[in-house]
Amino acid sequence: MRTRRPAIAAVYSTGEGGCCRSMTASTLLTPRQAAEKLGISYTVLKHWILAGRIRTVKTPGGHHRVPLDALAEFLPASAAHPGSGAHQRPEPVARHRP
Repeated sequence: MRTRRPAIAAVYSTGEGGCCRSMTASTLLTPRQAAEKLGISYTVLKHWILAGRIRTVKTPGGHHRVPLDALAEFLPASAAHPGSGAHQRPEPVARHRP
């Protein structure tokens, strides 16, 4: 049985001029987790990462992690802020019969 490690604060390089920032593991997603949240394939997200279209940080081992706030521009406004009414039912479409 694997035990889950607690979220540990770590310093990751943002790749922008060597600037470092402290983030907790709970604010960073793996590329697969980020792709699932965005509703796109892992392959597409990797292309975006390599093209610089989405901001990532690299772990000391060289793996990409996607900060949650980097996903906001790719999500609808209501989905970017959980608990803000994102799960409201859309208005029904009126259907006219001839």
